[in-house]
Amino acid sequence: MRKGNNTYTRRRALQKASGIAGISTIGALAGCLGDSDGTVEGIIGTSFAPGHVLNERFIEWSESIYDETDGDVDLVIEEQLDGEMELLEQTEIQAIDGMLIGSMWIVQHAPQAFWVECPFLFEDWDQQEEAFFSDTIEGVQEEYREEYSSLVLSGPIYRGQRLMTANNPIETPSDLAGLDMRLPEVEEWVRIFSEFDVNPTTVAFNEIYSALEQGIVTAQENPVHDISALQLHEVQDYLMTSAHVAQSAWFVVNTEFWNEISETDQEVVADETAQAVSDLNEQIQAEEEQIIDELEDEGMTLVEPEYDEMRQIALDEINEMFNDGTYDGDFDEITSI
Repeated sequence: MRKGNNTYTRRRALQKASGIAGISTIGALAGCLGDSDGTVEGIIGTSFAPGHVLNERFIEWSESIYDETDGDVDLVIEEQLDGEMELLEQTEIQAIDGMLIGSMWIVQHAPQAFWVECPFLFEDWDQQEEAFFSDTIEGVQEEYREEYSSLVLSGPIYRGQRLMTANNPIETPSDLAGLDMRLPEVEEWVRIFSEFDVNPTTVAFNEIYSALEQGIVTAQENPVHDISALQLHEVQDYLMTSAHVAQSAWFVVNTEFWNEISETDQEVVADETAQAVSDLNEQIQAEEEQIIDELEDEGMTLVEPEYDEMRQIALDEINEMFNDGTYDGDFDEITSI
């Protein structure tokens, strides 16, 4: 599959912490910061199930921060505390102090910038990752901080490429025609896949297996971790390495909570966050290859489709989305990142 290096650096984390301005202004979020008086305790809620790789790494992250700050910053990870929408609201009002979630903060705050997770827009993860660091998305983060008192502290955490599965091989765009494909309930995604003449079908995530088993749908697309967890190898014969878009996760903190942390400890948190992101990006990519091998061992046939041909068809519709205002930005500039 098309992947990338995923090097999220300490400098980038510190730049996030200072609102893009740079390391020298890390304490300027709400005026001058003084040293914290005693231990700063915080609750970080996640939308991911217990045992998820993101939760496991961020539990280690919280322990490292506690040690590196000599106990001055004590963060508790509450796994699968709530859904993403609820976590967004709870962080905004400081019912919790931070969250580890997917990209719902972009969907809710700036849907016209959600082209950053648009199928077929990018050639690979390297290009998509660069888009996350574009001026547009940096601006969205700044506005999000000011409007919702929520600071996006991490860069994008790689959650895996979405791959197609079906009971027939999908090698060319024409192989998609007529398929009853389960898709997320995202209007832009439906528009794109409709260009391949698929029949988009809405099925709840936890009902994908039964829908495939009963023939309600004949194909679907999801990250390989989900394909494995749902045991779709039992009801699907072919796994297409389409890698048409990668999903991301983000670490976000309430700005008032952030300002309770001393400048020195903020740097520790930023440093540890950068390391956690780098570790996760490498780990999840390595696990993707392992899981694909396991699915082959379970009987699935691996197919490498004509991605460039599919992408060109999708790009025509995506370009129209930029023209009609569905997405903000310059299509040519974004595709040349």
